[in-house]
Parts: sequence; structure tokens; C-alpha cells
Amino acid sequence: MSGGLYGKTVLVTNAADAIGQAISRRLGLAGAKLFLTDSDQSKLEKTVGELGDKGIVANGAVFDPTIQDHRQKMFEEVTKKYKNLDSIVLNPGKNSVTGDIAANSKMQFDRVFTQFLTVPFQLASAAYPLLQTSKNGSVVLLSSIAGYTPFVDIGLYSTVQTSVLGLTKALAIDMSKKNVRVNSVVLGMFKDDGCGCVWNTDDDNVRSSLEGLIPLGRIAQPKDCAGLVEFLISDRSKYISGENCPVTGGMNGLKRLNFPNLLPIQRTEYVDRRLRLLERLKEHHPQPVVHLNGFKKTFSAPEVPHQFRQCSYFRYLTGCLEPNAKLVITPSKSTLFIHVRSEKEKLWDGDSVSPEVLLASSGVEEVLPLSELPSYLVNALQPQNSFACDERGLDEDQSIVQLKAAFKGKPLQLLREIDQLRWIKSPAEIEHLGTAARIGSQAHNALMETLKGVAEENHIVGFLEYEVRRRGADSQSYPPVVAAGRRANTIHYIDSNQAISPTECVLVDAGADYKGYVSDITRCFPVSGTFTPAQAELYEAITEVHEQCLSYAQNIRPLKLNDLYLHMLGSMAAIFKSIFFFRKGLSDDKIINTCHQLCQHHVSHYLGMDVHDTPTVSRAIEMPPGIVFTIEPGVYVTEELTKTVINPEFKDIGFRIEDDILVTDNGIRILSKTAVRKRDEIEQLMQWKRQ
Repeated sequence: MSGGLYGKTVLVTNAADAIGQAISRRLGLAGAKLFLTDSDQSKLEKTVGELGDKGIVANGAVFDPTIQDHRQKMFEEVTKKYKNLDSIVLNPGKNSVTGDIAANSKMQFDRVFTQFLTVPFQLASAAYPLLQTSKNGSVVLLSSIAGYTPFVDIGLYSTVQTSVLGLTKALAIDMSKKNVRVNSVVLGMFKDDGCGCVWNTDDDNVRSSLEGLIPLGRIAQPKDCAGLVEFLISDRSKYISGENCPVTGGMNGLKRLNFPNLLPIQRTEYVDRRLRLLERLKEHHPQPVVHLNGFKKTFSAPEVPHQFRQCSYFRYLTGCLEPNAKLVITPSKSTLFIHVRSEKEKLWDGDSVSPEVLLASSGVEEVLPLSELPSYLVNALQPQNSFACDERGLDEDQSIVQLKAAFKGKPLQLLREIDQLRWIKSPAEIEHLGTAARIGSQAHNALMETLKGVAEENHIVGFLEYEVRRRGADSQSYPPVVAAGRRANTIHYIDSNQAISPTECVLVDAGADYKGYVSDITRCFPVSGTFTPAQAELYEAITEVHEQCLSYAQNIRPLKLNDLYLHMLGSMAAIFKSIFFFRKGLSDDKIINTCHQLCQHHVSHYLGMDVHDTPTVSRAIEMPPGIVFTIEPGVYVTEELTKTVINPEFKDIGFRIEDDILVTDNGIRILSKTAVRKRDEIEQLMQWKRQ
């Protein structure tokens, strides 16, 4: 140990996150006695244990610093353990609120300001009497470069960080009267800091883009700020107070930061996907040739096209969005075939994407006119080849049909093989799915905030379209289900054109399509802003079922969707029984059978470029990291069920709660976590109506 802090007692908040651990380790090795707090009991115990293994004196306790009694007990515990307190390091933890600041809710505003400003202020104030007794009492706040420079998509976080910088200077002036120093460490782009919710460093392309913004050329690691924290609480900094000290790699001189799309699907990824497809097909035949169709434009009436969405299989392998395109993959090269538009077509629809752009973006070796496809295939296909083609039979010309017939003896299941590739998502795909989930979550929250008292289901449909598009989505993921009252018991009710009664709840199943990747989120809310007693009781019950499904997915390995479904049924039976939902006298077997009737859909499906993604992949197999799926328990109480097995006060209520989930190395990550789902949070959100 260096001993520079020998004899000093230091309290560190949020000590079990990455930055808190790095700081605690540095201070402990410098000789400080540590008192650590965190909200996660298991992580805190692990952190204290690991520090103890290094010979560091560390104690810890779980506290909620938003509660005054907890703050008081925290400092009582510190003095009980160590008799005194010399320094407090206020690590506020990670930020989870993103989006345009004008679209953030009052609840999000309150949450961000409570976490990053109010609680640090309250803790510093509570520590002040103890710090006065130290010969060199000090407060160190962790702040962010976002306080200097607004970051796109975290405007609310940037705003509160500006206030933290001001708080540092104001506290320094007042606390200097008792010889207590106050400084902040201004973090730049750290791997695990509050700005990290809008970027991801797990992919080389993202990391390269981000590092290009930093003069020192690398993303900071948590330990990069620990040395400065140590200095600011040491005797070497006795004359330093009121300073906001940057650890930014040189970024503090930059102007407003606008992150580009940092994680696009790169041409190298498309090339890799096609190569991996060939390798899979070669397991069945050594010389496969692949033919895959893109979608054609479709029309609702003469000259009135539907919005075009490319076939997900085709887009996955090429990134090409041109209608009526074709792909041929041989063992030696990949070729795109594109419809060349006539002068009249160009007048009405614009020009096609140029071959040069398609070559650069997709990584194929050549781009040819669609008219050359039949002759190309005749030359490419030899007797030793097998022909892997689209099994859906999408409107092909006669020459392609004849070629397929010629190779009937060697069929390969193309879409099934592509599904196996699409099932596990790449870092870039996870980023796109996370963005789709964020946009969808923000749209759901905005809906509940804004449309209290809405009179028509169709108003909600239009509002959702506006919300997802203005936030950057290409469209909604699918026609939304907006179902009020008993219509919520029709699982895929998409008419969404009826009046809403003031006492009804509305089930909204909607998501965002972002660059070909979709979210799928369901929330329910009372149009009045307050659940009736029966609605509240059943909603809290299905919320608890949902929470138990999340816990199962987090902790159980191997994780399989069919097993999760059985767990949902068991949870539903036990929880619904506890609220006297079922009529008296039902056996346990009858209750389980009734739960099947109450929720006749599966609790999960895979998610990706399509809402029901990779349909040929079984739900009975283990899911490795990189899989994205939904958790969506529902309860649909029809009039018929209330005549026989369900108590009548729950008649005509339909609820479903659906979130998008990523399987990780350590459990799961809820991609749609920011969409409010708890009853009290929904009611609180609806009390504040945007003016």
C-alpha cells in the first residue's frame, strides 16, 4: 500500500458499480478505511469481500439514500465503525433516462434530478457535521462532461450535470467556513458512466467511432478517474476547493456532441453472414448455390402502393432495400440482381440505388440487371451443385421454376438455415434492437402521459405513429393493438376504431421498426388515470407474474422458452389464487387448466428483424447469450369464464404486460425497461399531463 491516505475514513456511495469499485480499490490500497454503500446487497458483499482479500479495511451496508432515515442511519453506522469521517465520495451511479428532453416526462425529470442532484446534495449536507471534525474534510462529487457540452439523446442528464457543476462551487463556498473542501471529478466518455446509456463499446466499429471523438484516442476505463479522486481527498490537495476537475481525455474543449449512428450494420457483417450461410449449407452439400427473392411492391388499389418493407431474410444477407431484387450466392461470389427502372418509373418513383452504392454497402462482388438472372443461373448451376432457394415460392418467372424442378433431388432448406444465423444477434443488431425498444418505450410513456381521458381507440393509433416516427423509427413494428375494455380479450384486435368508456382500461401492444429491427411492447392503462379496485387487483397480480418470469429468466440456466411458459402458468395459478380470483372449490388441476384458458398464447417468442422472428427455431432449446425474446404474460377474462370459474367482479378485463429481453452472459437485460409498467408508476405518470 502507498499509505497516502493512511488513517483516513472515506465513505463511497454506489460502491459496487464499476466506477465505485475502481475508486474504492484505489483508496483502499492508498491506506484509507472504507465504508461502502450500494443498493445491491449481493454486489456490495462481493465488493467488500474482494477488497478484504487485498488487505483493505472495508465495511458496507445497503441503504436507500433517497430516504432521510436511511441517510441518518448511514452516518450513524460510519461513526459506529470508525468513530470519524474524513471524506465522502458521491458516485451517483448510471443514468437510464434517454430521449429528447422535450419528450421526457415529469417523472423522468424528477428521477434524474433526484439521483444526480438532490441525493448528492442531501448526502453532502448530512456528512458536513462529521467532516468538520476532520483536519482535512472533503467532498468529491462525480459529475460529467455532459454538464459542459449537451449530448444528443440525454438532454435531461446534460441539464442536471450542469447543475452538479454549479452545486460543487456553491457547496465549496459555504463548507469552506469549516475547512471542508468540495470538488467534482468531471468524467468524459467512460465505459460505465452516466452517458453510456446512449452508446455501446462492445463492438469494434462503435469503439473506433467513439475514440475518434476523443483527443487521447480511447474510451476511459473506471480506474482512470480513481487517481484523481485519491488526490482530491489527500493532504496533497489541501488548497484545492470548488474545482470541477475534468478526466475527459481532452474532450472538455469540444463543442456540442452529436453521436452519429455509431453501430450501423457494416458491409463486412453482410459478407460474413453470407459466408456463414454457405458454410452451413456445405454441411449438407459441398457445392450449394443460393437463390433468394426480395419482396415486390404490393398495392392496395391501382397505383396506390403499400409502404414497402423488404423481406427480412433478404435484408439480413444484403442490406438492400430495392423492391423486386434477387440474390444469388455461389461458392465463389455473391451477385445482386436489381430491376432497372424505366424513364417513366424514374419520373414517378425516383431512380434505383446505384450499383456502386450497393457494392459498397452490401459487399457483394457484382450487381447486374434483373433481366440477366435466368441466363446467369443457367450458367452458374452445374450438375454437381445443389440449389438452395426460397421455399415460399414468391412469384418467380417460369425459367426459375424450371431450374428448381431440375434440382428437386437435392433440396436445401434455405430459410431454416438463415433462421439459425439470425437467431443469435450481433452487437450491431443488439444496438438496433435496443434503439427500437427505447423508441417504443418512449412512445408508450408519452401515450400514458398525454392521452389521459382519450375518447377513441383510433386517436391512440395516430398518436403512436407520430411518436415513433418523430423519435427516429421508420414506422411502427406492426399494426398496433389498441383495445379498450372487453376488446382487450381479443388478443390481436387491430380494428382499433371504437369509443373508449371513461372507466375502461386500454391495452396497447405496439413497437417501433428501426432500420429493419423491431420492438414489441405491451402496456395497459386506465383511461381515467386511476385503476378501479378490481382492475388494480388484477393488474398488480399480472405484474407480479411478469416479475416472476423476469426473475426466472435472469436466474435459471439452461433458459428455454417452453420452460418459461410452464413457469408462467405456475406463477399465475399461485398468484391469482391468492387474490381470490378463482371461484371456490376449484382443484389445483382445474386452476392450471383455467390458466391455460386465461392466457392462450405463449409467454415468449423470438424477436429481431421480424416481430415473430426466426419461426423455424424451436422454443424448446436452450438460449445462449445474444438471443432477444419477449416476456408477455396475459390474462383475458371473458364473460363465459366468469359464469363458471372466475369471480364476476373481474369480468371483461384483459391485461398483458410485454417486454423485450436480451440474454446476456450474466442473465438478461430488459431492453424496454424504461416503459413504465407498475400500477403506481402508471397512475403517477398520468397525473402529469403535458401542457
